[in-house]
Amino acid sequence: MLVEWTGRGNNYAIEKLGFKWTKSLRWGIYICIIVAILWFGEESQDFIYFQF
Repeated sequence: MLVEWTGRGNNYAIEKLGFKWTKSLRWGIYICIIVAILWFGEESQDFIYFQF
């Protein structure tokens, strides 16, 4: 909601988000996102059609 509010003057909410960030900050955020995906996405789930 905060991203939408700050980007309300642009065509898209994330149009100019992060352009002025340093390269190391952006890469740090990318790495945190990848680690979060690997950390929380480890559980395997059964395919939904196997239940029928």
